Amino acid sequence: MPKRDLLTVILLFAAVSGSALTAVATVNYLSFYPTLEQLQLSLTSFQYNSTGQSLTIAASFLIKNQASYRGLEMKAFGADYGIELPQNVTMDQGSLPDKRVIGQLGPGASITATFKFNSTVEAARRVRETLDAGGDVKFVFRIDLILVTFLDEFTGVSPFYLCEARQGPAACEQLFIALSTRTEQGGGLGGGV
Repeated sequence: MPKRDLLTVILLFAAVSGSALTAVATVNYLSFYPTLEQLQLSLTSFQYNSTGQSLTIAASFLIKNQASYRGLEMKAFGADYGIELPQNVTMDQGSLPDKRVIGQLGPGASITATFKFNSTVEAARRVRETLDAGGDVKFVFRIDLILVTFLDEFTGVSPFYLCEARQGPAACEQLFIALSTRTEQGGGLGGGV
């Protein structure tokens, strides 16, 4: 085979291979935003121990990527929680410290985050009184996931969830996804969407 024909075949092979790799990356990129909507968070384990003086809670959450997107990583897991009592009484218990949970969320992958925390003395007393009177106590968690993606230099991605539990596992609902852009001068995160 003449050198000229061999060079043509090599260049043709390189062009076809490059196009195939670009097509795969493009298909993956196009599934990024739909994947954010398909992330599933569930409260897999929830237990509390209530006395008149203390209220301790243990909760485990599972985040799962049900989609085919590759390149998603969880960097941190944050939570605020409150307690809802009868007659529309809500007792905000504040934020749990962000927990660094680093792991890949490839297709079908899941990551677990477990928290143990105490509530205020007032909350412990009110919960115990409500339970002793036969009332219903609901624990509400607002979860914020910090994700790292190919966009990380330009924007931060954080899905927010709401989980409600009485005792045991519970389903969580995705409320919204916040995108925060980085400013050019300071490099910090700016306004969200």
